[in-house]
Amino acid sequence: MTRKREFDSDDALNKAMHLFWARGYRSTSLDDLLETMAISKSSFYETYGNKHDLFMASIEEYIRCTTKPMLDRLLLEGPFIDAFNDIFDNIIELSIANRSGCMLANSAIEMSPHDNQVDQLIASAIKRVEDAWYKAIRQAQKSGEISTRKKPRALARFIVGSINGLMVVSKANPHRPTLLDIKDTVISAVV
Repeated sequence: MTRKREFDSDDALNKAMHLFWARGYRSTSLDDLLETMAISKSSFYETYGNKHDLFMASIEEYIRCTTKPMLDRLLLEGPFIDAFNDIFDNIIELSIANRSGCMLANSAIEMSPHDNQVDQLIASAIKRVEDAWYKAIRQAQKSGEISTRKKPRALARFIVGSINGLMVVSKANPHRPTLLDIKDTVISAVV
């Protein structure tokens, strides 16, 4: 007979995600996770498998909590510039409030060179983001908001790189005017 779970596994996963996001994989110990998640070691292994499995689940949770809402906003009907401003403004506010940067970028730097599972998951997530920007740019070109002389795939890649660069800058310098300068320069290059 299995015991009834005495904790909220979704809440515990969210807490683990925030811990990994702030500290990274290597700097987060099992004891740190157990304390933050407020669960026992047996519950941890029974529910999440091991630290690496939890890390992978945390990346997926990050995508669900942060990346998916951005993509949903990007693909709403309406002017491209409105979506662009909303997304960048949200990223700037999050970056100022939480100097942890982007969990995908942080994890890629720390783990991708030697962890194929993490590499594939992050590459897939970044590709989805790029594809969403590409689709929005193509639509903006059809509506006349962006010149058709500009390559939409290159612009999408530029925006994704700029978002990640903005989040890296914000870790060391969460100065709103600096981050707004980056946003304004990116939009002037795109539109």
